[in-house]
Amino acid sequence: MSFFLIRLLQHFSHMELDLDAQPPEARPPSEWAGSEGQRGVEKIMPRMHLTLYIEGGLWVKMTEAEKAT
Repeated sequence: MSFFLIRLLQHFSHMELDLDAQPPEARPPSEWAGSEGQRGVEKIMPRMHLTLYIEGGLWVKMTEAEKAT
């Protein structure tokens, strides 16, 4: 599995969070902004049940890497 992920990621030159694609109910509360510690900088809502997951999904924008010649 890790080999597959590494090979997939090698095809992209840039990745960034797409916060606009995240559902509003899955975003951290606005009152968290400016708080001390990790809560003040969170842009996603990590959750845990049996495994760790991101509330609303983790959406990213990726730029395809140029082919090597």
